[in-house]
Parts: sequence; structure tokens; C-alpha cells
Amino acid sequence: MAAGFALVVGSVAATNYRYYGVFVTNEFVSGAFRAAYGALSRIRHETPRRFVVFPKDARDKAYAVSPAARELQPALDGQIGENWRTGGCALAHNEACPEILAGWFVFAFRDAVAAAGHYSSGRAAFAYYRRLAREINAACDDGRLSCLAARRTLAPPFQWQFVPDTVRSAGTAMWILLRVGGGHVNQRTGWATRARMDYFASVAGPVPRPRTPVVRVSGRIIGTQAPEILIRDREGRPFVLELDTDLPISVDITVKPIPTAFDLATDCARPTCELVVRSGREEWATPLPALKVGQVGGARAFTVAIDMAETTRGSFDRPYASPLRRAVHVATAGTIAVLYSIAVPLLTLLAVAGALAGIVRRISVPAGIWVMIAACVIAVASRIGLLAYIHATSLPALNLLYLSPASPCLLIFVVLGLYVGTLAWRDFRDARIPGRQ
Repeated sequence: MAAGFALVVGSVAATNYRYYGVFVTNEFVSGAFRAAYGALSRIRHETPRRFVVFPKDARDKAYAVSPAARELQPALDGQIGENWRTGGCALAHNEACPEILAGWFVFAFRDAVAAAGHYSSGRAAFAYYRRLAREINAACDDGRLSCLAARRTLAPPFQWQFVPDTVRSAGTAMWILLRVGGGHVNQRTGWATRARMDYFASVAGPVPRPRTPVVRVSGRIIGTQAPEILIRDREGRPFVLELDTDLPISVDITVKPIPTAFDLATDCARPTCELVVRSGREEWATPLPALKVGQVGGARAFTVAIDMAETTRGSFDRPYASPLRRAVHVATAGTIAVLYSIAVPLLTLLAVAGALAGIVRRISVPAGIWVMIAACVIAVASRIGLLAYIHATSLPALNLLYLSPASPCLLIFVVLGLYVGTLAWRDFRDARIPGRQ
């Protein structure tokens, strides 16, 4: 098993080394990234705030002593940082939120490094992270910065307040897992691509989707290298995007550079939505709903020409479910959810009692059953403990999405616990009746 695990993980790391020059499975687990992140998070804050890793006063101190840190200033103190601040604060339902919260800072940090031009390769990015860590840690060591102890981790600096908060969060998480939404069934608009929604419809039947404004844009980009095309909502709200850049285009292939044709459709029709084209370090952005046929824009390295731009009302041509069918589905799902939310907490209590009774009465069952029971208990407790600590220290983590991986283990424990409890009850009953041993 260990050899198989090493082979799979090693293959991923080897693939990354081949294409990016670094032998890691994920940059978040790399020593260079953790060293840089830990160095930034050890700088003392003038006004400590919960869930905040690198506030404005700490950033200003870092900029003053580290040339590497100063390269992050345009992004962290600019639009990139603001996007991550507003998006994180909105998801955390935190109105008094002047800083990027811990759960989102790791991504803002990486985006800032990319904006500074250090992601030309994995080696270049890791070299930058190591340089940043050296400069910040040196400033901490020689007294130019007031810092906590040296750290190489993404975890926030420990505070004793985290302990009671984690305990309370663990109780809440367990109740959420047992109740699975308390019997509430929610239906909401999907944000998947056309291919995913069509696949879902082929398996589950017609998919409901309200008719909403759909922006369709096509055009050409002429530049010296392949551009990056994307849609951005300045408010960070979600949207559906279908983008195709693998389109035939009539050009003389002897003429360089060759244009890149694109065709996109999105429901991001709000004034805050932008069409963004990037090439290298240059970017061109324009409000999406305001695009006009024949419009030309771009930057020094590329030119963008809009061939078609229109806003219609539609649903990306996906199949519809009738109102009656939707009502039947929701009612059926609601009934199952209510029964589940009532039954599982009660059955879990009985399973716990059954497992304990089996231990006390030393019930003879295969060792594998006890191993499975112990494994399920450890898995559920580990998941709840991890999410409770994250919820107490970094970001809102107590929801069904994050807790759902523990559900199979919980249900296995319930079945095995009830089985052992049944055997314990039979053993107890037989012990009270003479001759039935």
C-alpha cells in the first residue's frame, strides 16, 4: 500500500517537475511557499484582528525592509487585494471587514506574486518565495521588524482563544452532520458549464434554469503570443461562462502573428462584469455589457477586435424541467431529508450505546468490525476537529459541503454499531434465561 501511495504521489510530483521544474504535488505544501507565508504571518500587528494574517500596517512594515515584499504592493494594495477582500468578507458575512481574511489571503498572496511576474516557471516562483522569506526573517532577527517566532506553516499563529472556540464549533459541526440541513431542501440555479449541465440532464432528466440575460461575444485577438481570455466580476459574484477559442479562422498562415478567434457566452450581464484579455504582463479590460460590434481595443502586445456582441434572454439552450416535475422532485427530496434528519441522530445514539454495550459485554465479533468502527470514529472526529479549528481560526467552514466526506463513515458506524448492539442485547437476554447460554 505504501509503495502504491508513493508511486501515485511521486508520479504527480515528477510530472510537475517535468513541466514546471519543481518536484512537488502542490505549491501550498512546498517548503518555499510555506516559508514565505510563515514569514509574512509572523510580523506583529499594531491592532491584531481575528482571521487577519497580513493587515495594512504589517504590509507597510514589510515593504519598508524587503524589496521582495515591495513587489507585492501594487497587487495587495490594489484591485487584486480588493477583490479578495470583498469576496472573502461577503462569503464570511463579515460587514466590518477592512482586510483580506485568512482563508482568502493565501490566494491573494499567490495572485500578487503572479502579478509581479514570478510565475514564468515553478522554479522562478519558488526562488521568489525563498527570497521573500529570507528578507523578512532577516529583518525579524535583526530587530527591524517586531515579529513572532519563526514559522513555516499556513496555520495562523496560535491563540488560546482558539481552544474554546474550536470546542464550540465541533459541537455545531457534529449537529450539522447528524441533521444534514435539518430537513431543508434548497434548489438554486446551477453555475456549471454547458457540457456539465447536459451530462447531468442526461442522467437525472431535464434541468430547471430560469431565463436570464445572456451576453454573447465573439472576436479576434492579434498578438505575439497566445492570450488569456476571461470574464471578471468586480464584485466577485459567481457567473456561468462558456468560452471557445478553438475556432477556425480564415487567414494567411504565412502572415504573423496569427489571430486567435474566440466565442463566449455568459450570464454575467451586470455593469460590474468585464471582458479581460491578458498577454504576458499586459491586460485590457472593458465593461462586458457595453461592448459594440466593430469595437477595437487592446494593449501594446495585442489588439482585440469585436465581431459580435449581443445580450439576449435565454438559458444556454439547456433542457427545461416542467413546474410539476420540479415540484414533485422537491417534495420527494424534502420528505427524505426530514426523515433522514430525524432518524440519523436517534440511530447514531443507539449505535454508540450498542458499540459500548458490545465492549462491556465483550461480544465476539470479527476483529474487522471493531477495526471499521474505530476507523469510522477516527475519521468523523478528525473531519469535525479539522473543520472546527479552521472555522475558529481562518474562515467559515461549518457547512454540509465540507462535512459531507464524513457522512459515509458516520453511516457505516451506525450500521455496525447497531449490529454489535443487537448481538449485545441477545447475549444479555440469553444470560438471564437459564439454559440459553
